[in-house]
Amino acid sequence: MASDGFDPVVLRDAYDAIAPEYAAKFGGDLDKLDLDRALLDFVAATAADGLVLDLGCGPAQAGGYLAGLGTRVLGLDLSAGMTAAALEDYGGRGLLAARADMRRLPLCERSCAGATSFYAMHHLPRGDLPAVLGEFGRVLAPGAVLLLATHEGTGEFVADGQPDIKGTLYTGEELELALTRAGFRCVQVHRRDPLPHERQSPRVYVTGVSGTPG
Repeated sequence: MASDGFDPVVLRDAYDAIAPEYAAKFGGDLDKLDLDRALLDFVAATAADGLVLDLGCGPAQAGGYLAGLGTRVLGLDLSAGMTAAALEDYGGRGLLAARADMRRLPLCERSCAGATSFYAMHHLPRGDLPAVLGEFGRVLAPGAVLLLATHEGTGEFVADGQPDIKGTLYTGEELELALTRAGFRCVQVHRRDPLPHERQSPRVYVTGVSGTPG
């Protein structure tokens, strides 16, 4: 049974219902976010010609930016509405998108040169974090960069206007430790304040490099 507040079917249906509105509200944010662009530039530079995943892509602001740099990008999301928005906005840049659950990625081992996940990790119950990071590590080639961005804090929150949906808050130190335990190295933590129209929680970014085969 899905954890209370973290049912993927409820989450999928909620995002399907708001996909165009969400894309319009947040689609231009990267223009204001120097840190986000710098970290995405780093992912693109390290990926070379390899495939980069945008996990829980939503309307693919992050993946679309990477595609604009010439990176091969596959956006994956539970919501068909969100993948449709991603393709509408960024398909012309070569971005691909499909429905998938980040807990079970439809990709071969070590097949990807990088991955990003912007504001999707909070939709997982805390207990799922180690397994999900393990799944990310499974599909990443040795030396690939993983970039996570999420809400920083402790405990959980209830989504605005969606009482059936909860979010998990993570500290930077918690994510740093989790990535290290999952076999990532060179883990680094960055932070920023929220934009005025965003949920007013601090934002934390964590990068790690996929380890070499054991």
